[in-house]
Amino acid sequence: MKQSFPKATPALAKAVWERQQRPSTRSVARAMTAAGYHVHFMTIWRWKQKGWEDGSGAFPAVPADSLENETRRHLPHATPALAKSVWEHQKRPSARSVARAMTAAGYPIHFTTVARWRAQGWPADYDFHPLDKARAMFDSICPLLTDDPMTTTESFLGDSLGKEEPEALSEAERLRRAEREFSALIILMRHLLVPRLGWLMAERFSELPFLMRTIIVCGEAARLAAFQAERMERAQAAAGQIGAR
Repeated sequence: MKQSFPKATPALAKAVWERQQRPSTRSVARAMTAAGYHVHFMTIWRWKQKGWEDGSGAFPAVPADSLENETRRHLPHATPALAKSVWEHQKRPSARSVARAMTAAGYPIHFTTVARWRAQGWPADYDFHPLDKARAMFDSICPLLTDDPMTTTESFLGDSLGKEEPEALSEAERLRRAEREFSALIILMRHLLVPRLGWLMAERFSELPFLMRTIIVCGEAARLAAFQAERMERAQAAAGQIGAR
């Protein structure tokens, strides 16, 4: 007997798109397919180009206040603009000295990246933070563990990390929160993965490599957040000692 799957619709695709922090046709298609709504990313692209078609069977809109949190506010990270500013403030700048200064302040960067940015004229358009990339990966694969294409980082964690106001947190505190967030995601993913592993290997084996990669990337994100927060806290403490003299 031919296996039947729940029907993917433009309305569901639009709802998933609006739930994801960094949506793309591929991430939405992956999330829907992981939840059992099989759809190709080109179909998502076509539906979006057509204005999500007629919107029949529309899903409720995502409340605006659920999106106003720290995941919508960019985490501090190295950018060409910051590197250029550090370069211009140093008396005898070099790619190595700029990278060393930025890394010491909590903005880890390799000197070859600084050199490349300078050769490119300090480009204005730059990719988003690695922690945001990890969240985007998680958003696209977590429905594999919940069977719900609307599952995102926020709904997955719930209130497990408390309800601190993101605007009241310093950059270092936001990074510490991100560290706890990714550590919690790894624990929760492993907890849900174990009882479903047999089914996943039999029915969704092709999705397992990306799921494993997501767990690894979340671990790397937790370590990066801890490293960046520690460097920022050290820089702030040093600045406070200098100011107190």
